[in-house]
Amino acid sequence: MREDCALSVEEVRALNGIESLLRSDRELARRMRTMRPHTRRRDVAARFARRPRALLVTFLGGCSLVLLLAAAMTKDGPLLWAFAVAWGTTLLCATWPATAWWRRWMRPRAPRRPRGMRRRTRRGMRRA
Repeated sequence: MREDCALSVEEVRALNGIESLLRSDRELARRMRTMRPHTRRRDVAARFARRPRALLVTFLGGCSLVLLLAAAMTKDGPLLWAFAVAWGTTLLCATWPATAWWRRWMRPRAPRRPRGMRRRTRRGMRRA
């Protein structure tokens, strides 16, 4: 928009009204604040930040694997016990997300309508 153009009083009033409406919209303000360019790395990091338990289970699983390999190669007793503790903790931490996923997966869903049937609208007319 060119800055040297003068607006009439009505246009300024209308513009100020629009700007005040936009400023008072909290949902729009939140969207504008959080609007950032997305990268794959940032999306993965955000997904783990929303699910800290998943990050913990991933970390404990990696530690358990390292301890298992070290205990198998050295056949050392304390390493074997450390693996057992880490693996048990991993399984305990993984139980909650697994049960939440199972509940979501087993949730009853609405029956689907066969493809050939058409849905009626409120006025009784058929929708294509």
